[in-house]
Amino acid sequence: MTAAADRKVDAQRIAVYAYKNRDEVHLWVPKRDIIQKLDRLTATRSRLVKVCKMLQSPLTDSKGFLTKKDHSEARKSCPKSIDSLKKDIQQVEKQPRRRTAQ
Repeated sequence: MTAAADRKVDAQRIAVYAYKNRDEVHLWVPKRDIIQKLDRLTATRSRLVKVCKMLQSPLTDSKGFLTKKDHSEARKSCPKSIDSLKKDIQQVEKQPRRRTAQ
């Protein structure tokens, strides 16, 4: 059998299946707008938390392995980034409250 014949047979099988089960078909209904927005906000918050942890982990995990001087230098390397990420996380967390209050 050729690929074209396979496609033809597959199309016929799909058509028979769809016809046979037409009474049980449920049309797709999209999620409500607020649910989609909450999904996006949750995904954004998760990414921000993940990045924040990625920046903080080496700083906390290396405490016993580095000298105090090296450890303090490492902690000074990205505090603004971590603070900015924490502020972004707080901002994302406030958004659902604003939307439900409206």
